[in-house]
Amino acid sequence: SSSSSSSSSAPAEGPAAAAKPCQDLSSNCKTWSLHGECDRNPEYMIGGDGYEGQCPMSCGKCFGGADDAAPPVMNAFDERMKNAVSREQNAVRPLRWPAKQSAQGRMCIGLSTSPCARGLYDQQNVELMDPADRSVQKGIGGPTGCTEAWATLVSKDEQIAGVLVMLYTLRYYATDDRDIVVLVTSAVSDHVVRQLLMACVVVKKVTEPMDPATHMGFVKLTLWLSVEYSKVVFVEYDAWIRQDPGEVFAFNAPAAIKTAPHARLMNEMFGSYFFVLEPSRQTFYDMLGKVGSIDSAEVIDDKTVYTERLFFSGYFEKWYMIPSSMLEFQQDVVSTIIPELTNTRLRRVIKSMPPYTPETVIDFTLVQARGVFANLHVKPWHPGWRIPCAWECRYRKYHQLYEAMAAEWWMHYYNLIDLPVPTERGLYSLLEIHDPHQLYAKKEFEHCLNFNCEIPANYKPEEPAPVKKRVGKRGLLL
Repeated sequence: SSSSSSSSSAPAEGPAAAAKPCQDLSSNCKTWSLHGECDRNPEYMIGGDGYEGQCPMSCGKCFGGADDAAPPVMNAFDERMKNAVSREQNAVRPLRWPAKQSAQGRMCIGLSTSPCARGLYDQQNVELMDPADRSVQKGIGGPTGCTEAWATLVSKDEQIAGVLVMLYTLRYYATDDRDIVVLVTSAVSDHVVRQLLMACVVVKKVTEPMDPATHMGFVKLTLWLSVEYSKVVFVEYDAWIRQDPGEVFAFNAPAAIKTAPHARLMNEMFGSYFFVLEPSRQTFYDMLGKVGSIDSAEVIDDKTVYTERLFFSGYFEKWYMIPSSMLEFQQDVVSTIIPELTNTRLRRVIKSMPPYTPETVIDFTLVQARGVFANLHVKPWHPGWRIPCAWECRYRKYHQLYEAMAAEWWMHYYNLIDLPVPTERGLYSLLEIHDPHQLYAKKEFEHCLNFNCEIPANYKPEEPAPVKKRVGKRGLLL
């Protein structure tokens, strides 16, 4: 009996009871392990209590048996990355900005970080834009006297990675020195504001002129209060520059890139993501007075909101058009490449595609867009940029091309943080300091959209036909 009890409790042997191979189940395992998730979330990463771990190999737990793989060998890049991401989260990591020298006699707070290094500009200074403040003299220039400026807007902490890369590419390609102004709202934390100050830009804290819950983008009206400048060009934070954009300052103001027509507009749509303006307090107050009289309502996610693009389109009776090639929508850039998918003789921009290679590769030197505006829900730095289920249905078909385009953004990011670009896209990840809400620490499936693209959005299941009931001889329902 003792032998029978011992045999029943002993583990079974043979092929049927062979252990599963020790392997990673997610393409992000290596990145997660470098971010310390093996120690922070061991049950999910390694497993235990009947739960199969997602990343035992990357956590160094695959060296128990002959069939198990050896622990991963950490190369020089992995060591540098681990050291970088393990630094104190609130510490501001030094960034490697392009080394530029101003050709003009006056050095602006823009093209180069030299003014801050030389003490010409106080990096602890955050200007408060008060509409009632009339002490600023019109056209006097910025902190060092420069009279033209680039401008962008940061309204959330999670936009920090996008705006830093936009600033990097602007500095890399621009040749004429101008100030760079970054507007920040009260929703932006002091930690992110400090990162912007360390980037040596003019930071201005603004108050929303309208309720942001009902009036989307109306904070851009405060750009007209920067009266110290004679001309300002606004660029959205989620764009990256690919060629020198300085010629846009030659356009008369107001000027903008036209966007897709709107059913309620007689004229073209004013592209509020890239436009030229001449600051004026009078224009600012005139805009505020006409907010309620200009039709700018749109229905977004079953909610009526007011958008700045419709407001600008209705406010400016005459404005000048900037060529769309200056800053193209991400989907428009991809649409110019799609014909190469069906005609191999055109395949010049697309260098390689699955199944021949694991990843689609684009020859960026042949992409003609002078700038790219990442206006889609999934930004290049979104953790779901490589997961098809994170994209809207209309973009999933060519998901590999959007992924390939985003690889250019990541190239600039790694140049900015002064780390080599990883050999695999699955290893691309933001430093913790640029991921305030720790989106990269979430599991992959948490970034998926909650709908099935195979089922149309307007699909309604048919109600089953009523079942006819028969009555038996004794009056019973059959």
